[in-house]
Amino acid sequence: MDTCIFFKDNQDSVKLQWKKDHPPLPTNNDVTVSRMQNMIKRLRTDPYIFQKNDDLINEQRERGFIESVNKN
Repeated sequence: MDTCIFFKDNQDSVKLQWKKDHPPLPTNNDVTVSRMQNMIKRLRTDPYIFQKNDDLINEQRERGFIESVNKN
């Protein structure tokens, strides 16, 4: 029997638990887009905070923490 906890490369690891034949989860794209639009609307009321948020996003992109993705 396989164990879900094992020691590899000098560290403990845990396998992810997956159900076999599980139906795909629904997309949360509509909720995410709506929340982003509301956040941008709120940020636009304070240009300083809007610029700081934009700077943070750009810094994270430059450092490779986040990346742009194709909508498709």
